[in-house]
Amino acid sequence: MARAMNVSKRVTAAKAIVAKTLTSAQRADRMAEELMTSFGEMPTPEGKEARDLARQLTKLSGNLKKTNAAFAKAF
Repeated sequence: MARAMNVSKRVTAAKAIVAKTLTSAQRADRMAEELMTSFGEMPTPEGKEARDLARQLTKLSGNLKKTNAAFAKAF
């Protein structure tokens, strides 16, 4: 059984994890934007790979934002 002191520490740690999801989502958004700005018009294989990565980062960001919204209410 967890003691009351341990529970409060765990709640604090959980809040930090949830806050980090939003920070990570914002970082993924910035990375996706930078990739599209730099490689958006390049017809090379590297450009295609960069665009694919930007799409994946955008999806990741959306999922992290959903996670943050769902769990921010819990803590």
